[in-house]
Amino acid sequence: MFCRRLTYGASPQSITVLIVPKGDMFHYHRGIVTGQHLANLPGLLNQLNAVAQGLAHPIYTYHEMSDVLKPLSLLRHLPVLRIGEAEGDDLPIFDPNADMSQVTSHQILPSLKDSIMATLQTRVLSSPLVFKMYENLVTYARAFERNKVFKLKMESPYRSAKARRAGVRNFRLDQERGNPFRIEMYRSRNDDAFKSHPVEAALEAASIASEDNDLSPFKVARKLVIEFLEPQYRRIVDASLQLNVLVKNKKREGSMFEAGCDYNSSVPASFRYARGRSHIGFDDSDLWALEIFGSPVDLVIRLENYAKSFTRDLTPQVERYIRVRKRQFELSYSTLPREALLRELDAEMEAFNSMPTDNLIEIFKRAVDDMDKQYLEIRRARKALFDHDMGDWGVELDLELWRCDEMVDWTVNEPKIGVGPRPRTEP
Repeated sequence: MFCRRLTYGASPQSITVLIVPKGDMFHYHRGIVTGQHLANLPGLLNQLNAVAQGLAHPIYTYHEMSDVLKPLSLLRHLPVLRIGEAEGDDLPIFDPNADMSQVTSHQILPSLKDSIMATLQTRVLSSPLVFKMYENLVTYARAFERNKVFKLKMESPYRSAKARRAGVRNFRLDQERGNPFRIEMYRSRNDDAFKSHPVEAALEAASIASEDNDLSPFKVARKLVIEFLEPQYRRIVDASLQLNVLVKNKKREGSMFEAGCDYNSSVPASFRYARGRSHIGFDDSDLWALEIFGSPVDLVIRLENYAKSFTRDLTPQVERYIRVRKRQFELSYSTLPREALLRELDAEMEAFNSMPTDNLIEIFKRAVDDMDKQYLEIRRARKALFDHDMGDWGVELDLELWRCDEMVDWTVNEPKIGVGPRPRTEP
């Protein structure tokens, strides 16, 4: 993580790396039992018995120095790098009576140091920073989720994905609980009835690849995320376009969304105070009001379709898991601003007689703004998806940079389009 942070604009002039030597008092080894020891199981058991009786030292294995120093490869243009061995007060020892005679040094080959220095002194990256590509991917995936808790837990804390894959339980894994889209972590990985959402599952794989700065598996995981989200993205874009066309038609002088207009004050009193749910008759002179009569209904239908387009696609496994917890899942969204606005809009439509009220129009505008904010969040994340890529993306995707991404400006009317009256000229 230290080296990652330095890639965000910091320019240190020198870095000193101290390697903790080998020794059972340091507690940073990989463990006692490893696969290479299992080949000689009887000998391993004898060794463990000897350790238990205090007759032998434990068998420890350590990470290769090339892996330990690998994060340094993320840095560029570092003038001075010092690699040495920790000693004295720099050692993580809490026992003043520790037996230091058992401490041995790690071997760092000169060729490894030379290779690291050659990389650090270059100014240009020869390979992309996968963890930054991963950050862009998480931002894009999160844009499709509205619940802040679920949104936050789409990303695994650093190293927790690897720990879970290895079957290790710790407090970081517990922090990820509470996301119904990540159900596999609560079940056996062999239980086909309960599998995490494809987006969350692929993000976990991408997280592991980013920690290793491993480009190939990251691209595979990223492609899965993008391709799963693409159908929903298309629905959101289409629903936004359909609503936007209707809104623009009513954002003109004399129409429902005329800028700076108190709508009810411009409606004839006979319609403004009409009551009853039955059909209200209109004569030919009232065609203007008749044209407006159907507009709120059509707009609300388009708005509700727009809202539905943001509902995440589910697999049968996730759908079953959520159905068992339907009330809990629905409560996760019921208090969000959008749901509150749609409930208010429902109440206004229930009371709707012949003309839309100023309150209905105001609620409608706020609901449109809320959905457009999420749509534009998706668009911004989509355009930035490949900002840190170098070369082939590994997936076909149209970023649609030509789209005009902006909120509806309710303070101005749409321009009149068409042939206007010819200006009079003086004879």
